[in-house]
Amino acid sequence: MDQILTTPLQRVVLGPGQSGTWFVDNVSQPTVRYFSPVILNPIIDGFAEYDQSIEIVRVFYILKGDSHTKDGSGGARTYQVNVTVRNLDQDHEVMFDLLMLEIS
Repeated sequence: MDQILTTPLQRVVLGPGQSGTWFVDNVSQPTVRYFSPVILNPIIDGFAEYDQSIEIVRVFYILKGDSHTKDGSGGARTYQVNVTVRNLDQDHEVMFDLLMLEIS
């Protein structure tokens, strides 16, 4: 069983209550993927200034056909994983990395 840990998103910032969707193209089909956001906001004396929370809202895949035009990303005949992340804090922005673990 092979395991690969990557960081497809680094130092992403979401504003208060904001969501964003990102993708990784040309992924392998017979693979299990786990995603984890890691909050990077500054720590002062071992603590953050305020509570911070983010969530992965959804993970979805697109198996692109010969004439792929759905999202404008190109890459006909490829397999794409998409991840939507939301900042649950309505008052502060959050900075994070997104980790992806692939098990095949």
